[in-house]
Amino acid sequence: MRLSQRLSAALATLALRQSAAGQSLCAPHAAKLILLRNLRTGSSPLMLSIEFESAKFLPYLPESSQANPGAYGFELALWLSQALMRAGIVTSYPLGEDWGWFIEYLAGEAEFMIGCGSRADAGEGYTGQPIAWHVFIKQQLSLRQRLTGGAAPQVVATLAQAIQAALAAEGITPIVEGAA
Repeated sequence: MRLSQRLSAALATLALRQSAAGQSLCAPHAAKLILLRNLRTGSSPLMLSIEFESAKFLPYLPESSQANPGAYGFELALWLSQALMRAGIVTSYPLGEDWGWFIEYLAGEAEFMIGCGSRADAGEGYTGQPIAWHVFIKQQLSLRQRLTGGAAPQVVATLAQAIQAALAAEGITPIVEGAA
């Protein structure tokens, strides 16, 4: 079940419990924000960061087509999903966020977000010069997984190795940082 589905199910359960207890859910948006904060700050999920500089993934559509000025990453996410597919790792197509793009990877009940973004100013992606890129791998843990220790650091390591190998095949040497 994806994070958005888990969030909807958790909100429905919360509303049913409050209704059964004679309470009302007057501010559903406030409950959603609290639930999101608790899901994200419970036990800290494993996250690995890969950074590098390259001109290979510069945007081809104009700045006005980007989610936000300088928030590039579609070309990197698309290339990465194709490179991982060649390595036998099937992901989603790229999905947009205001900070960049991401692809999802599912391994059984474990769900991973592989984020792709730039560290660039508006217009910097159109100079033809290398810019700084950031790829992160983060497991999206459900509340049940957090409570029962459902983290899968071995999958994060496998994804990181595949990403590093794909970048190395392009002549790109990344800097890898892990955090728990």
